[in-house]
Amino acid sequence: RQWPYSVMVCSSEGTENPHDATDFLKALIGHLADDTSAEACSAMEHLISEDNDSYSDLVRHMAAEQRQKRTEQSFAPTSPTNLRALLSDGSPSNIDDLRSLVLEELDVAKRKLTGDDLDQVRDFWSDEGKPYIEPRCRNRLAAMIEPQLERYDIQRIPEAAMPKGKKADLAFAHLRWQLPMEIKCQWHQEVWDAAARQLDQRYLKEWRSEMRGVYCVLWFGDLPSGSGRRLKKPPDDIAPPTSAEDMRRILIERIPASRRPFIDVVVFDLAAGKA
Repeated sequence: RQWPYSVMVCSSEGTENPHDATDFLKALIGHLADDTSAEACSAMEHLISEDNDSYSDLVRHMAAEQRQKRTEQSFAPTSPTNLRALLSDGSPSNIDDLRSLVLEELDVAKRKLTGDDLDQVRDFWSDEGKPYIEPRCRNRLAAMIEPQLERYDIQRIPEAAMPKGKKADLAFAHLRWQLPMEIKCQWHQEVWDAAARQLDQRYLKEWRSEMRGVYCVLWFGDLPSGSGRRLKKPPDDIAPPTSAEDMRRILIERIPASRRPFIDVVVFDLAAGKA
């Protein structure tokens, strides 16, 4: 804050101009981002947690690049033993196996909610045609996928503990791996940015996630404003989505490009359950 972000607008002399201070600070931030040690990552997260100033966007961008570098460094190819377990429909042998299995069961749940003989989509709505509160919807969704994951020895952990006393809505654990999942209903105040600001910046620092996570949003369609369940208006003059798939596209675009391969966005279309 003592040296606000500045650019050189014309030629200048000396080394004590405002843009010289900015160039120096940018170089220091870049140097920190090139370091993927735990200490450097913690320092970068500390900078992000500070109040917004003229360098905040730059710091967030560089932090995303730092996380990407650390993820790439931790990559390890699948061993023959692990590959055999994967092909034989066994338990997950790494974080990406765990991630794939969770996404597969979420996809199965999505297809069931589009229409099955039990009309399970109705379980997310009251008899008055109003979606239930977010915790109840979250628990119902978790109950749908838990039995299928148990056969792979995957444990579902509600309100999973995260760094700095935070808690993720859900986490799926197997051996030393743990995949966090954040769930938001369409009316939540932070629905548009929680994938980056909450899931990525707060929860994926947890070492067992290896920087992977799932962001899940529950779409209920167009509802009257008096219901308290109306879709939260998108930021930055973005046109409101007209479908669950449209909302998923916008949510993905709001995640930093370098992090999109590691954060999966799943949007459940529950509009059909309205009485």
